[in-house]
Amino acid sequence: MLKLTAVLFMTIDHLAAGLFSVGLLEENLYIILRILGRLAMPIFAYQIAYGFIKTSNYQKYLTRLTIMTIVAQIPFYLLMYNWRIDIEELFNLDMYYGLFSYWNIGLTFVSALIILKLTTLEKNILNYTLSFLAILIIIVFSDVSDYGLYGILTVIIFYVSIKYSFDFNKMFMLYLILNLCFNQLTIQTFSVFSVLLIKYIPHTRFKNDRWLFYIFYPVHMLIIYFITQFV
Repeated sequence: MLKLTAVLFMTIDHLAAGLFSVGLLEENLYIILRILGRLAMPIFAYQIAYGFIKTSNYQKYLTRLTIMTIVAQIPFYLLMYNWRIDIEELFNLDMYYGLFSYWNIGLTFVSALIILKLTTLEKNILNYTLSFLAILIIIVFSDVSDYGLYGILTVIIFYVSIKYSFDFNKMFMLYLILNLCFNQLTIQTFSVFSVLLIKYIPHTRFKNDRWLFYIFYPVHMLIIYFITQFV
């Protein structure tokens, strides 16, 4: 149920962004829907952290998420930048620069998974050095993906909270502090209420739900994009 809740809020968020970009949504309603949409990312971040702890095959987990990230990039670009499909644009190099200069949240979650894995490597000088360099590179380039360093740290906060069995209050305070550091009093601050959903909504799973986000994420953006183009 928790994952379905995140999917619902994500869909609301992206639908609002798409409809508003083409003038099909009134501004006040747009803001309300986008506030609701802020609840999605932290829940997915929690699921990523939980999945890292529970997975029996890290490589498969990382590979699935990487493939989803690549597949979702074009739908993400189409929807978020309201790009109109034009054959002539296919020969415009600037279009490809735009397409790959800012990535969807999948890259943020992939980066978080890599950092979490690096923290579990055998402790020796070589691993410390390589891990430090890798993490430094990820941090430097974190702004090229949706939510950036803030999104990566969200996953890490939930990972630490799960691993060390932090109670609800500690997890809430950690995430609140992160939001105040990165977002101050923007609408993203409303995302702290996602911790309430994580606490109270059952974490029950259903058959094949592991594929829900991987498939739904690129597909729903493509559907919303075509709705905005043809309505």
